[in-house]
Amino acid sequence: MATLGVRRCFDYFFSSLGEKSEAQLIFDIRQHLESKLPPAARPYALELLGKYVQYRHSEVPPALNLEDQSPESLRMALESLKGLRLRYFTRDEANAFFGDDEAYDQYNIAVMAILNDASLSKQQKDGRIATLAAQLPPTLAKNMSASQQYNLLQSKTDEIKTRGGSAQEIYALRESIVGAQAAERLAKLDAENADWRQRVSKFLDLRAQILASGGAVAEQQQAITALRNTTFSAPEERIRAQTYESMRDNGDHRIF
Repeated sequence: MATLGVRRCFDYFFSSLGEKSEAQLIFDIRQHLESKLPPAARPYALELLGKYVQYRHSEVPPALNLEDQSPESLRMALESLKGLRLRYFTRDEANAFFGDDEAYDQYNIAVMAILNDASLSKQQKDGRIATLAAQLPPTLAKNMSASQQYNLLQSKTDEIKTRGGSAQEIYALRESIVGAQAAERLAKLDAENADWRQRVSKFLDLRAQILASGGAVAEQQQAITALRNTTFSAPEERIRAQTYESMRDNGDHRIF
């Protein structure tokens, strides 16, 4: 049976194209299918693989660019792409493999048309976009909801930080959007990041003093290594610290 999971399996293997030849990757996929599927299901899975390889070899247009085209030209491009897919797959197969992609593209094109409609008020635009979102496939709607939630959270958090808002205000915002447990985790992450920045900043200041001391280069490096080892206990932290050392030596004073 054709499913989105089957296509994602194929894409997972083909993501290594360049590290391996296409012929080797097709062999790997065949081996995978034969090891995971019952004998009765293998022929159809291998048939889908053959169709997908043919489709990949066709002149598949690039992803729709919403910035450079009108909604009408984007609709035409999407219809052309859907027609191309039907040259290689049955309608049910194409829907299983690409249905979510096409629904997402159609949603974005429709949203663009609504936003470009000067005859609609902001309230009307918001209402129509909400109606479109409610019509999305459940899995796609769930993923979009999570993405929109993250974008909203990030945007509002940045606003509070920019105007010097308190940690309590940020926590309240997070709790209202993602709930108390997630807000607690994010607060803990904020504290860990603040501690990390403080330690890195202090380390880099002390390192700068060592470099400015005028001693022998070998002695300076020995002292910096000792300082790094005492400041950062975990090996991965020391590696990260060395990245910031290189940044500081190149004039970049950021500490993320």
